[in-house]
Amino acid sequence: MAVVRVAGRLVSQETAELRRICPASGGEFLLDLSDLLSADPEGIAVIRALVRDGAKLRGLSPFIRLLLAEDGD
Repeated sequence: MAVVRVAGRLVSQETAELRRICPASGGEFLLDLSDLLSADPEGIAVIRALVRDGAKLRGLSPFIRLLLAEDGD
């Protein structure tokens, strides 16, 4: 299984790159968010979309878990 690691801050300028990389991993993949410090609304929306498309998540901080749980779509 491919692993895509996201670190730092995921903001709208980087979401296109994340979307480009993830499908290129071919099929099922793991999104490692262990080093993700923050994400803007677009970054959270992309993570949610990747999960809907089959990505598995690993290493969510309580803060990122809270952002993903909020109903902000």
